[in-house]
Amino acid sequence: MRGMWLSFLIFIFTVFSTVASNPSFEGIKLPEIRQINGVELHKNGHGLRSIHFFGMEVKVYVAVFYSQKPLLNGEDVLACDDSPMILDFTFLRNVSKNRVISAWRQQIDYSSSFGYEEFEKDKDAFIEMLTSPISNGGTQTIQIVDDDTIFIDQGVQKGIIRGRNFQKLFLSIFFGEHAVTEDLKSGLLSGHSYPELSLSQKQSYVQLDKSSNPIKLITS
Repeated sequence: MRGMWLSFLIFIFTVFSTVASNPSFEGIKLPEIRQINGVELHKNGHGLRSIHFFGMEVKVYVAVFYSQKPLLNGEDVLACDDSPMILDFTFLRNVSKNRVISAWRQQIDYSSSFGYEEFEKDKDAFIEMLTSPISNGGTQTIQIVDDDTIFIDQGVQKGIIRGRNFQKLFLSIFFGEHAVTEDLKSGLLSGHSYPELSLSQKQSYVQLDKSSNPIKLITS
């Protein structure tokens, strides 16, 4: 009997440890740690992208940002060139191919605050890589490793754009002065999985501005 109780307690501890290590948000599991090329990245923050349509909130995707070190303001993200990063976008609705193309194109044109000579060519290449329709629960992943930006669409690697310029352009969409929304930007910069940072340290970096990007990013 004692052995049975011990086995039961071990089972309960394992279940709750697994749940605790992979909390969920809007029904999406959010691992605290991701690895890329053997490098351990921690969840820097997460947030919800939603739009308002005829007075109703339409939830579009959950974004999660992973980094090797705490990045608590947009300037630090854009200046960081010595740490891999991952951005996951898990969609909460079906999105057609045409809406995927339109949404990314509009968002880059509106929110990116970094321009360079090859901007248009890289933008077209980026959009071409992420043109598949997205299923409810599907994830688009952007990995930044050294000078490579790697695009993974629902588990399939679609291609790579090389160069630090494109990385700054892409990151400025979410962390620049015209970010998708300030609420989402603040969530991604919350330093969520860095317990060594005090609440006051985190709050000192986060400057909330409730203004939102007027573009309707994606609707089904």
